[in-house]
Amino acid sequence: MSLDLGTAFDILLDSGVEVVGGDGERVLIGRLGSRALRYKIVVTKRVEDSERVLSDLEVAAQRGDLLLYLVERASDALWQAAETGDVAFVAVRDRLCSVAGRTWPEQVEEPSRPNFRLCALARVLLSTSTPLFQGAPRSRAQLRGASLGSSLARTIGVSQPHVSVLLRQLPIGSVEQVAGGWEVSNFDRLWDWHKSVYTGPGGIRIAWRSDRKRTSQLNDLRKVAGDAAVALNHGRKAARILLSGFEAVPAPLRGTDHTPVVGLGEQPLVDFRGPVTIFSRYITSSLTEMRYTRCPQIDATVQLVQPADPTVYSTAAAWGNEGRTDPLVTAWELTHGAQANQSQAAGLREWARAYTHHS
Repeated sequence: MSLDLGTAFDILLDSGVEVVGGDGERVLIGRLGSRALRYKIVVTKRVEDSERVLSDLEVAAQRGDLLLYLVERASDALWQAAETGDVAFVAVRDRLCSVAGRTWPEQVEEPSRPNFRLCALARVLLSTSTPLFQGAPRSRAQLRGASLGSSLARTIGVSQPHVSVLLRQLPIGSVEQVAGGWEVSNFDRLWDWHKSVYTGPGGIRIAWRSDRKRTSQLNDLRKVAGDAAVALNHGRKAARILLSGFEAVPAPLRGTDHTPVVGLGEQPLVDFRGPVTIFSRYITSSLTEMRYTRCPQIDATVQLVQPADPTVYSTAAAWGNEGRTDPLVTAWELTHGAQANQSQAAGLREWARAYTHHS
């Protein structure tokens, strides 16, 4: 089993632990009646002895941090260390977490590990009808007209030989090598393949519900994501916020037929646009302090996502808009929520084809 931060945060949140902010290396955890405490995250399969804990605590203390271990199973040494409150842990296989000396037990399912780089390769190739280089170009002039200022390898974050391996895994007949690099030869085949294999951005997804106006909820969500970055001593822009779902759909496609309606009887308000969704490098549960209620994703009006997929930012840039997810990731969000909108996803596909001048 992989030690997945998304699963770890799910365990913390399900246990009622207040996550004020997190950046993947450190996390701010609130304690009832006191200020939030900052923990350094240490990922290791197992903690075998107390000497290891003391050494890690010393390193964390140099930056004023406490210690949070992400482990497969909780050892006796870890249980003993957690009693002090200076050490917290999340044991993924045991479905246990201990914070400030308190523990919560459950059971866990093993997460799968999708090939994010392979799907990113498809999204980058689909972003333009101009051939793209596999590795470094022979000359800068050859890149003119491409939607990217760099190679496929650099854009998806792998080596040039690895790109060769990934290209062979794309569906037969969907891409071809030409004099100027690699280009899409069958837009629909590659789009459909991505739709069938992409498992979503993964990571941490926190859902809330509110009766505030949609624009207000979007502003609130942006604010708390930025606040989480500031809380961890980074600038607000470090949150790297991407709009997704309905808010990432190009304005001409949004239409006027997705307005909220009231269900019959005791059914709650239903918005067929789906929840307001943003991606951020920082995660927080602070919306609960703004009259939002945490809820199952099926009931959400807003979602904050810290994606496990490291490529969503580079593929957004490849499509020419670093402020929203690319059309394929957006289509995934549109079709995997409680209000799955297949027709709007289909419209997004045709928009993408026209935008990139694919035949």
